[in-house]
Amino acid sequence: GSGVELSTPLRQDRKVIVHTTSYKRRDTFMIRSRFKDTLMSHARSDLEMVLAKFKAAVPPAVLVSPSLVRGYDFADDLARTTIVVKVPFPDGRSAVMKARKARDPDYPDYVTMKTLEQEFGRTVRNSLDWSEGFVCDSDFVWFWKKAKRFAGEAFRQSVEWRGGGRPVVVDLIPEPMPI
Repeated sequence: GSGVELSTPLRQDRKVIVHTTSYKRRDTFMIRSRFKDTLMSHARSDLEMVLAKFKAAVPPAVLVSPSLVRGYDFADDLARTTIVVKVPFPDGRSAVMKARKARDPDYPDYVTMKTLEQEFGRTVRNSLDWSEGFVCDSDFVWFWKKAKRFAGEAFRQSVEWRGGGRPVVVDLIPEPMPI
């Protein structure tokens, strides 16, 4: 199993959001998981219905999705754990991304870090809210060393390294969010 499999059974008392970055990776996760009875996911056409079902569910419940990075709110007990299966590196093949990278070589790292913060931010929505998180991609180790300067202070302080160098994002405390 993957590192995600190690995390999921330990969190049977709460709801979990799993960010997969792509539908293909989501499908692989769903097929390989030993915990199919707690997993939910969606197609592009039924996202709102699945979100309502997840929010109404009693733990344990795990929502696996590539598309919950921005604009979704899982405050308080709606989700207490975030799992990032793959560091969300942007697709560098587009002409726009190539031009931005040519102008600023750090741009892809900046975008990646801000996307990670958004993923973890789905489960921390107010000053009293809290969440824990796990990054299950070994690429996070080198990426963090290279790009942590782009992380906000609260996010930077929340990253710990446990269990043989595995990154764990703990005790997330939200920064003030623009309204």
